[in-house]
Amino acid sequence: MSNVLLVPMHLDALCLKTDLSVVEAKVDFSRLPYWDGTREINHDVANISEELLARPFEDRGLQLKRGVHLHWALPDALTKGAITESGTSFPAVPNLWLVTRSRKEKDGTERIERQWIVESDYLYPDDVGASSGSIAIPFSSGKNRPPFRYLGRKIPFDDWTEAKAVAAAGKYLGELGYRLTAVGYEEKGPPNPVTEQGRGYGEPTFAAFYPNCQSVFGLHDAALPAPLGGVQYDVMGWYSDPTQDCLRAQEIRIIKQRLKGTPAGITKEALKEGYQWDMTEDAAAKGDPETTVFYGCLAIETDTPPSAVRKDKQVTIAVGNTSTQALSAYLAHTLAPVGNITPSLLEEQLEALGLASRLGNGKLDFGAKFEEARHERGFTAVPAGTLWVIRQVSAHPTPTDTAGDAATETLPGDLAYQLNTLNLQQMACDQAHHELESMQKQLFADWYKYMLCAYPPDDRRDDYPDIDEVRHFIEKNDLLPIKRQQAKRHLLLSQYKRLHAKVEVRVKEYRERTKKPYELQSRSAPRYWRPHEPVLLIVDEEIQPSTRYGQHGRLHPEGLLKCYVTSVNGLDIRKQPDAIREKISKLTSESGDAPIGLHPWTKQPWHPFALEWRVELMPSDEKNNLDEKSRAYAEDFIPATISWRKAQ
Repeated sequence: MSNVLLVPMHLDALCLKTDLSVVEAKVDFSRLPYWDGTREINHDVANISEELLARPFEDRGLQLKRGVHLHWALPDALTKGAITESGTSFPAVPNLWLVTRSRKEKDGTERIERQWIVESDYLYPDDVGASSGSIAIPFSSGKNRPPFRYLGRKIPFDDWTEAKAVAAAGKYLGELGYRLTAVGYEEKGPPNPVTEQGRGYGEPTFAAFYPNCQSVFGLHDAALPAPLGGVQYDVMGWYSDPTQDCLRAQEIRIIKQRLKGTPAGITKEALKEGYQWDMTEDAAAKGDPETTVFYGCLAIETDTPPSAVRKDKQVTIAVGNTSTQALSAYLAHTLAPVGNITPSLLEEQLEALGLASRLGNGKLDFGAKFEEARHERGFTAVPAGTLWVIRQVSAHPTPTDTAGDAATETLPGDLAYQLNTLNLQQMACDQAHHELESMQKQLFADWYKYMLCAYPPDDRRDDYPDIDEVRHFIEKNDLLPIKRQQAKRHLLLSQYKRLHAKVEVRVKEYRERTKKPYELQSRSAPRYWRPHEPVLLIVDEEIQPSTRYGQHGRLHPEGLLKCYVTSVNGLDIRKQPDAIREKISKLTSESGDAPIGLHPWTKQPWHPFALEWRVELMPSDEKNNLDEKSRAYAEDFIPATISWRKAQ
């Protein structure tokens, strides 16, 4: 007998009586241009991200077919990344999913209608899979091959063994050195020595957005069940490679090493600390779990699926320089005025609550301090380079031994002169570095325009300049100045290094002569302040936080996800799926955790997690900063407008 840890997850279904056009995937890698050795594929697509990304308000390019679309949510613990030296790393997720459609008969028995296996990590061969409903991911197969492959497939459960035997043309991510994660898959390469995981990259909304992962963490049942009521979908997921199981993750192993007790007790505490999972109390009697199975059940309780289209409606909008200003403005104009308190005064009082720690208990100049604090919150500090100083090093530093509070040092004239020269040279190097960065950004912007000119729309080709002229412009006005700036920066750095070495020698001589611990130290130069972008608060009272993510522990007193341990004969789940499904059905009916593991379906799901919006700026009065004749902007428009408003 082997012990299996059963972890519940959220399962949703979208029931469509007809095809529906919806927002497409965030990125369509199948549009990447490439050379196949004979001709250029996607020759009319510029090699820029804009051509691959879904465009806001113009991206209803995905046609969901009639039927039932299932989408399961990975547990929260598997969607959180850890920051490592090589980047953000995500844990491996299950790659095999058994989906079962069943129906309750009048006598209470269950009749299985269909079963599928979803292989989330299956990679179709090159040039195969476009019509399979699978999603395209970036994947380099070599020279003159497509820079993408199609990931994920579904096959009938009865044909699964045969399908795996003839899948030699296709590959699996694990065979190629990749791992399936919540953001897509992890980069191939040696694992991080600390986390034993590769470097993560991908789309943050990959697993959460159905068009992104419909063939990886979803399934389309093309045959809409009739009648719809009484149908139940069960999803079970597990790892084909036991070494990738989340029970064997490095994080859990580290926690286990410092815990003491029985194996099952240690695992219970490790999962509680590492994943926020709570194993049932009887787990200790059954023993330490050896593998993990994730499950979700959805029972349809209506024969008529409601419309999947939500009607447009008006929302409330508040604008501010900061998020607290926008929220205070909304609340002040929403709450009923009390006595003589006007909305503007209430807005200031609400914003003062967020600045209470800054204002403290002071009573003098309270209003002026409030205005100063509110004004400062609207800006971000920008580093302005390095400043060199000569200070005495204290063996026991105190809070006053800082750059701003240190006592003024009186240096010899020649040493002070050299220190000033070093700071001037440092300033010149910093300025040269910032100018070079600015030039490089301008080069990228001009290259982007060059790509647009090289691939203009068919109906507007005459509106774009000739690409040879654009290329000549870039070479003359971008590449040549950058080469000159690089040479200038290299010369300044060489001069700076020599000067820095001289000052170090002079400080050492001065330290030996005075017998005091003087040292050349670097400080941050006085910073610049950049204003924040305006904050837009959009309020829709009908939108509620989704229970799909971040609320798996809402029914637990400690905010944990309740899991169970069951015993099965062996660990080959494919040989006994119905036995495990039966155990899961008993757990969900007896545990009282139906909202987590078992979902009664009566309406189309609605889980808002992303928002597309745009705004158009218009002049607030007749004055405009655009000359009608020259079409140029007036340099003194802002101060002149401020003076004009004050005069009003």
